[in-house]
Amino acid sequence: MANAQIATSLTIVNSLLGFQAISLTNFATSAQSLIGAGSKVEVAGAFFNFTSNETPNASSWTAVGTGNTAYIIVTPSGTAGTQILTAYYSDTAPVWDVAKQGWYGSSTSTRYVGSVYKAGTSGYEYANIAPPDRGMWTREVAIGPWNMLSVSTVVLTVDANLPIRSVECIIYRDVTYVSYPLFYLASGNWSFEKNTGLLTLSHVGGGWFESTNFNDPTQNRGVVRIGYTL
Repeated sequence: MANAQIATSLTIVNSLLGFQAISLTNFATSAQSLIGAGSKVEVAGAFFNFTSNETPNASSWTAVGTGNTAYIIVTPSGTAGTQILTAYYSDTAPVWDVAKQGWYGSSTSTRYVGSVYKAGTSGYEYANIAPPDRGMWTREVAIGPWNMLSVSTVVLTVDANLPIRSVECIIYRDVTYVSYPLFYLASGNWSFEKNTGLLTLSHVGGGWFESTNFNDPTQNRGVVRIGYTL
């Protein structure tokens, strides 16, 4: 198998608690990011090696809504000592498991190793490796249609429980899809109401974004990249 469990002594496995050396393919493109050959990871006391690229389960990708973060998770199956890992996508955020020293899901043996933003059926954007400790995660949220020439403010709804540490707003120009940060030329701003989960984006009247370069009412106007801890 491409991802079979490595036979190691109990002493060695215990010393590798929380170990993760995962690499993802296609970091710089919208092509699907696979778990790269040569990656290694410890999951719930077992150590695994990927001798070839591992493609996450296709049906689990379909289940993730467009515009959401698709976390890459791995789950072992089989008999202890000869288990294999299967990779899936999930839009459910992980929790930090102190005993296992890693990001895990509701299943005690499901480990989170990375994430991508689902921009569309075949759009795998902003690939990330899961932080090996309690570091920063990122989540991508599509802004959706926004005619900035006529409308100065849009409101997005995100998880009110997210402990947000940073927000980066990228605006797409019509047709060309050239990207600009919302703060470009001090022409924009954002605010977040934690109790409601409302993220408000706005631009200054008469500023850079109030033009026919940003008035297509059907085009997704950009993406918000949220940095948060769990």
